[in-house]
Amino acid sequence: MQDVVFQTDKFLASINKRKNLRLILTFYRSFAIASSIITLASLSAVAMNGLKVLSTVLMFKLIMLGIIILYINLFRKKEFYYYQNLGLSKSILWIYTLTIDLVIFFLLIVVLVWIL
Repeated sequence: MQDVVFQTDKFLASINKRKNLRLILTFYRSFAIASSIITLASLSAVAMNGLKVLSTVLMFKLIMLGIIILYINLFRKKEFYYYQNLGLSKSILWIYTLTIDLVIFFLLIVVLVWIL
């Protein structure tokens, strides 16, 4: 009997993880286009000038992400109620989405440097 309960709990936990991942990706889609444009502009600067502009490009990316965060927190704050009702806080959403965005950004820079 305990094995069935344990397996049920494990199954429900995996469903909850998938639901949270889907919610985080849905939230990320709300600013993914703007972030992608910033990433492409940053990659083109690195491609033209090499790694000597990496610190400038990183600061540009972080400042633009700050502006995106400010915009979403000011003008789309009612959307956070949707995520909070489904069990995700505002800070968890931002931590995971910004981590995903910066990991993609750094991976693309590594690939670009490897190609060039």
